[in-house]
Amino acid sequence: MILGIYYSRDIVKKLYNKEFWKDILLYAVGAATIVAICFAGSILFNSTIIIILFDVTLSTIEYGLILIGLRNKFALDALENIMMRIK
Repeated sequence: MILGIYYSRDIVKKLYNKEFWKDILLYAVGAATIVAICFAGSILFNSTIIIILFDVTLSTIEYGLILIGLRNKFALDALENIMMRIK
């Protein structure tokens, strides 16, 4: 057990680096804003279909903007590919 702890310390140190906390922040901000959008959708509309369309559409756009705003590597690569195809 002591050997396991000793040799796993390098793995654990790499796990809790700057990127780890940036991802945790990304997920927390994304989840909080999606909850806010869904709450707003349920207040604004009575129809279940409209609520679902509103929530899904705005949540997708919002999460994409958060990914780009927090400079997620995958999102920036995807945005670059989209911009090259548009031009």
